[in-house]
Amino acid sequence: MNERTTDIITDETISRIIEEMKEKGKMSIIYKDEPKIILLDLPARYKGDEELHEEEDDFYVILEGEATLTIADEDNSIRKGDMIHIPAGTTHTLKETVEGIRYIVVKVKNCI
Repeated sequence: MNERTTDIITDETISRIIEEMKEKGKMSIIYKDEPKIILLDLPARYKGDEELHEEEDDFYVILEGEATLTIADEDNSIRKGDMIHIPAGTTHTLKETVEGIRYIVVKVKNCI
């Protein structure tokens, strides 16, 4: 995990991930538009900028690593295995990664 990379995941993988999360009771979504799925691989000591998405909820699935994620001014330690929901209209910042972090973001418009 030395460089910042972004990849699009296949439809088959997207479906499997969503179904696994639904089965485990960690994510229950109803959406009107197709979700965007992004795989991020960020290096150690990476610091992100504050983000705000007015129309999209974000669902993070942490695959590897640790970081501090600030959601609405509250710091949260996140690590491998965590699943996080960030509602639309909520500020959030990936403050700092520890030894790098790899995670999936599912962006859903019109989440109910």
